[in-house]
Amino acid sequence: LRDGRTVWWEVRLDRVLIYGQLRVVCFGHDISFRRASEERLSDERALLRSVIESTADGILVVSHRGQVLIANKRFQEMWQIGDLLMSVGNSKDLLEHAQSRVVDPEGFIAKVQDLYNSQESSFDRLDMVDGKIYERVSQSFYSAGVAGRVWSFRDVTESVRYERNLLRNERRLTQEVEARTAELRAKQRQLEAVIESMPATLSIKDMEGRYLLINREFERFIGKTRDQVISRTDSDIRPGDEADLIRQLDLEILQELQARTYEQVLIDADGRPRDFLVNKVPMQDDQGRLTHVLGICTDV
Repeated sequence: LRDGRTVWWEVRLDRVLIYGQLRVVCFGHDISFRRASEERLSDERALLRSVIESTADGILVVSHRGQVLIANKRFQEMWQIGDLLMSVGNSKDLLEHAQSRVVDPEGFIAKVQDLYNSQESSFDRLDMVDGKIYERVSQSFYSAGVAGRVWSFRDVTESVRYERNLLRNERRLTQEVEARTAELRAKQRQLEAVIESMPATLSIKDMEGRYLLINREFERFIGKTRDQVISRTDSDIRPGDEADLIRQLDLEILQELQARTYEQVLIDADGRPRDFLVNKVPMQDDQGRLTHVLGICTDV
């Protein structure tokens, strides 16, 4: 145009008879707006196609009539579909081909048919005959008068194998822990049986002199139950002078960090003095810190 604009015109030429003579009549109108709309639509379609092709998922869009509306290259690669079959654009042919690719073809077909007959969304996993695992997501759609269903497939083989390996390792570790725990409990019961069957008294005290463990012979000798002894000190369960001497000897052993064996007279539950061979051992934790005093007294 004279003003520098470029416009699109649609021109139609018709031959007509005017006063007995054949004439050519030209009809035209401005279609610039329609042309611009078509170009925008074409650009949007190209952008959409580019996005679909760039995704790592296989995408398939099927109309309610079974026509393939959109399918990207990734979908074709994942399902190993040839160009000829893909060009037909018939979802039934694709479905028949897909049956040969899955481990459970009957379940696969039943699920697809159920979804085509519903508006529900779906998420599941497919085990493929080549050992791969696909994640399948499906959702119905309705747009511009067209209804159908969108299918998305993602190869999650590595992540699922990693998850399964983690679960297997977790189960294995759990079994090992349970077995080890059972073994430790059995050894603990054996140790307890040995301690309870000893003819000598056995006790373990903390750094403050409180009793943490005693055996059955200790109960018999002192004339008190475990509940009456545990968490208490010698001054709570023995005569004053005897308790003071025991505490003094315990502190010396802790300071020297050495086991000691000596003879000592102790008063039994009936108030009778009895001679004992006493073995005291300072106990340490893994860091070498003093934690307990072990005492074993044998009636001699």
